[in-house]
Amino acid sequence: RYLYLISGTASINNHGEVINVGNVTLQAQRLLENIGALLADGGATLDNVKYYVIYLRDIADAAAIDEFMEQAFPGVPRIITHAKVCRPAWLVEMECIAERTM
Repeated sequence: RYLYLISGTASINNHGEVINVGNVTLQAQRLLENIGALLADGGATLDNVKYYVIYLRDIADAAAIDEFMEQAFPGVPRIITHAKVCRPAWLVEMECIAERTM
């Protein structure tokens, strides 16, 4: 069994630059691409995500992000919370736990 602990992932490119400034849904889409790439490096996929936490700079974005994430991870347990995320331009940040059996 393999366990993956992904933390502090956001909408950045491979140079660390923020992508999709000002658009929370596009930032969420990019952070999922980044998490997918991290999981792929370990032989897993987004389908292996078992639980995740979403941190939002503006809690008013909660409904839109909840709907977006439910489409990406139907039925997967989650927490969406208000938080002062790392960089001012980040609107959303995510951590997750994924699991894959051999």
